[in-house]
Amino acid sequence: MQNSYNSYNEIQKRRLLDIIGGCGVGYILFGFWSVVKVFMIYSMGSEALGSLTAELGGVSSDAVVINFIIGICFALISLAVNIVHLYIGVGALRYSRERTTKKRFITVASVVLLFHFVGLPGAFTDGKGNYSFSYTGLASLMIELTMMGILINMICGYERLKKLRAGRTAGGHDAG
Repeated sequence: MQNSYNSYNEIQKRRLLDIIGGCGVGYILFGFWSVVKVFMIYSMGSEALGSLTAELGGVSSDAVVINFIIGICFALISLAVNIVHLYIGVGALRYSRERTTKKRFITVASVVLLFHFVGLPGAFTDGKGNYSFSYTGLASLMIELTMMGILINMICGYERLKKLRAGRTAGGHDAG
């Protein structure tokens, strides 16, 4: 006779909680990568920044001010992206360790997943809406697909755990 700690459902619950927590850590790490990526795009100079400076007639005081404003915008976008990644990741970690019952992180993760789906074609555009293949675009696509996989795994793990806790299990095992 199995005790309740080693029952099938308890093992499944712990496994699903571990999956949710692992996905939370992964999403936090990808948040840091997103900030690094935005910083690299800004600091290495993009075509848009170069053409903007060229249109203004080289490096003038106006170009410096515009580049500073663009830098501030990049920093604010990076901060917002990192806050969302931290919110989802920390929420998943807290939920997986059963320190909270709040489930808002799943709602936010679902919305972010939708944004990832909508943004997938952007990996193969040149910024003007023209599709083109590049290895940078392929790398961006792989990163996007990995982040989407993390979010899907987190959301599916949460839904399976919710069903398991409610007593509806797959495979005909009894709840409890």
